[in-house]
Amino acid sequence: MRTLHASCKDWYDNELSRPRSDEPAVRIANLRDEELVSSPLRLNFDVRGMGVAPTQVFDFSNGATQTTLSLPPGATSLELAFKNDAGDDDLLAPARMSIKVSPAAHQ
Repeated sequence: MRTLHASCKDWYDNELSRPRSDEPAVRIANLRDEELVSSPLRLNFDVRGMGVAPTQVFDFSNGATQTTLSLPPGATSLELAFKNDAGDDDLLAPARMSIKVSPAAHQ
């Protein structure tokens, strides 16, 4: 398993080289597709080009931009959607990625 320092450096290098866009987008900010992670893990997310505010139907209250997940070992798919106030329409295309949760974290 890679060290935390190596993983942080890889993330930082990705952030520096990631092409920027003016298009609105929702994204999972601190993970890469197919990354090997330990559980529990902190999931950071953001929305570019739109404001985030609390709503009556919500998964993340008060415009939260992170949460901690406890996931079982193995492959997991994540989807982050940015919904309208009623919670029934996506305002932006959802962010999707797959991660692999290390069994070592659960021993």
